[in-house]
Amino acid sequence: MNQPAPTAQHTASRRVALLVASMLLALLFTAAVVLAQGPDFTDSYKDAPRFADAGDIITYTIVVINSGDPVSDVVLSDTMPSGVTVQSCAVYTEAGSAPLDPCDPTLLWTRDVAAGERITTTITVRVTPGTLVLPIVNRAHIGWPTGAVDTDPVTTTVNPAKTYLPIIVYMAN
Repeated sequence: MNQPAPTAQHTASRRVALLVASMLLALLFTAAVVLAQGPDFTDSYKDAPRFADAGDIITYTIVVINSGDPVSDVVLSDTMPSGVTVQSCAVYTEAGSAPLDPCDPTLLWTRDVAAGERITTTITVRVTPGTLVLPIVNRAHIGWPTGAVDTDPVTTTVNPAKTYLPIIVYMAN
C-alpha cells in the first residue's frame, strides 16, 4: 500500500508536537526535582553585639529557618569560643518559649522542623574578665540526617581595658 508523501504542513505539525512533548517532559522533570528538594536551612543566621567590654553579658541569637521540606532529628549546636562563660539558654517557637535546662551549647536541641518553621534560640554569655581574645568569633552548626550547614560567623570585638593615667601639671615660677 502506498502512503501519500507528508506535506510541509504535516511535517511542521509533527515538529510542533514533538517540541511540545519534550517541553512537557522537561517541565515534569523540573517539577519532580522541585517537589523532592529536601530541607533547606541556608536562610538561618546568628547575631551578636559588635562590641563588648570584659565582664559584659552578651546574647547570641540563632535563628533556624527551614525554607524546604520538613525534616526529623535536626540538631542545633554551638561551640562557645574561649573568652566567654555560658550563663543561660532559651528556645522560642510559634508554640512559645522555654529555657533550655541544662544549657549545653554543644547540643542545644534535637527536634523535628516543619517546612517554613522558624526557631529562635538564645545563648547568654559573660565576656570573661581579662579576656585577651580580640575579637570573639562564633558560629552555630545545624545538622540533620542527610546534611548540615553552619551559620555565617559573628564577631564581637572586646574593647581593651580602660587605663586612666594621672595628669601631672608642672608649674614653673
